[in-house]
Amino acid sequence: MKTRVKKLSYVLVAVLLLSVALGGPTLGPFGVDVVSAATGQATPSPTTSTAKASTGSKTPVSFETASEIARLIAFGSYGGDVKLLQEVLNNHGYQLKVDGIFGKKTEAAVKDFQGKNGLKADGIVGPKTIAKLNIGNVAKVTEPSPSTTPIPTPAPADGKVSVKLGKVEYAAHGTKCFTVAAVAMVDDKIVDAILDDYQVGAADSFVGVPNSDSDFGKNFAEGQVLLSKRANAATYSANMAQKAGSTVPVDKSLDAIQAYVTGKTVAELEKILAGTPADKMVDAVSGATLVDTYGYVSAIVEAAKAAKETTRVDAETAKSIELGKVEYAAHGTKCFTIAITAVSGDKIVGAILDDYQVGAADSFVGVPNSDSDFGKNFAEGQVLLSKRANAATYSANMAQKAGSTVPVDKSLDAIQAYVTGKTVAELEKILAGTPADKMVDAVSGATLVDTYGYVSAIVEAAKAVAPVKADAVTSASVVTDEVSLLKAMSKDGTWIVILVNDFTTDKELVMDGEFINKEKVDRKLALYSQDENKNVLDRYTLAAPKLTVKSPSTRIQNGTFKGDLYVAAPNVQLRGAKIEGNVYFVNEEVKATFTMDEASSVSGVMEIKSE
Repeated sequence: MKTRVKKLSYVLVAVLLLSVALGGPTLGPFGVDVVSAATGQATPSPTTSTAKASTGSKTPVSFETASEIARLIAFGSYGGDVKLLQEVLNNHGYQLKVDGIFGKKTEAAVKDFQGKNGLKADGIVGPKTIAKLNIGNVAKVTEPSPSTTPIPTPAPADGKVSVKLGKVEYAAHGTKCFTVAAVAMVDDKIVDAILDDYQVGAADSFVGVPNSDSDFGKNFAEGQVLLSKRANAATYSANMAQKAGSTVPVDKSLDAIQAYVTGKTVAELEKILAGTPADKMVDAVSGATLVDTYGYVSAIVEAAKAAKETTRVDAETAKSIELGKVEYAAHGTKCFTIAITAVSGDKIVGAILDDYQVGAADSFVGVPNSDSDFGKNFAEGQVLLSKRANAATYSANMAQKAGSTVPVDKSLDAIQAYVTGKTVAELEKILAGTPADKMVDAVSGATLVDTYGYVSAIVEAAKAVAPVKADAVTSASVVTDEVSLLKAMSKDGTWIVILVNDFTTDKELVMDGEFINKEKVDRKLALYSQDENKNVLDRYTLAAPKLTVKSPSTRIQNGTFKGDLYVAAPNVQLRGAKIEGNVYFVNEEVKATFTMDEASSVSGVMEIKSE
């Protein structure tokens, strides 16, 4: 198995009150916001040209030292547990300022300590690092493991289920772009996902994200724009077809990956990832041809881990949750907004908002691949940043400039909470009846002047919901062990069963159930791997005493089965497959419909024989 390297921008937000240089938008007057609980920064009015002077004094944030570390902490984290970490590191000979803020010096000390103690020097403080530091009470800190059986979620007393949304930026596909992955979950299961890549391309060929023709666009070289691959799927796919012979549009490949993860838990996906070489993952997802399928599935897993509860709904409502996404000019001209909305029927059950802006690399953490080819699209010392991933530093900047008291992520969270539970029609009625500059007065408790724009973005994302039907883009069952093999072949499996290596079992196997692929009855036992152009790379051997095929229209393809094959369904085919054993048919009818191509062979007899 090849070594797999995850590229993950792992940034945990913090509240820092320190001076940073970001040429952000100017600030308008404070007012009562439309969103309850968001009492944070005033965001700029597009017509305001001067910043509001701050008359209040800035009080530094202080944290009481915690007695334990009960979470994963890393660069950007803050709080009493970080203060505890700094104190313990100083006891080990480091000289850190004990301020509760996980900055670059703390990260360097953690990496140094990890390296000296035989740990992976990633700067992330988890159970193993805590144990080496001899910090007590680490039982509450958990790291996901593919081999760990998850504890079932107990049934809630209210009879409802938890709806959770999560989003991450990820380096899923090469170094020239970054990926945004978002998921909707019901309890522990993924019920929908969205993937999109953002890359820089020619302005005369692609449509740029919002504000590409304004201040945000000035961050790029003449004739270049930041683009969404989904929004430019036709042009981007045609370009890839010409350059690399790609046959499947990029949005369809991404759709296939989204459909594949739907219905699975994080634990199930982690097990699949752990048992599948990165370059073979593309074979597990029917309809996808992207060689970096492994990276995209990994991105979705990380988004699921980052998911937070947005609401609780009844089980019937949970069955129809779907995601929509748009890019939007919600807040001034120096950034663009990504809005992701979860909808069940006509009701919004959750939303995610984030702004993306260019800022100083020495103050902000850039999106993934900022230190690689993607980062070369920006001026020296500049990076594209997520405001959520940099909430601490960005909010500190706003606190210094305008006396803002609530971090930007908390204000965005409040808008998300406001729209949850409302229908699109209700929100449109509110927007239609409220002037943009008065929306701030419609809901008590917040101070975001551009709330109108953010609510509008969420509404547009809700309208953009486009579900991927399971019968249109089907998924696959990947065999990693005997349990997954038996389930994959059963009625509860999927239409295609894929091996990623040779496999031997002493169990008698049965392929059962009728499956639909692209609107026709179809099932496949894939004993091979292939590249993005469907060229066979490796052929595998499945060995078992007996394989009975009860699924109609089953293909056994491009590999070897060692054992006796019993055909009990019509239209069974061998395509490039070898049977090292006998082939028995239960009757004349199934024998008459059995076919094999010239590349297939059977070493034993082929005759009618009841089981």
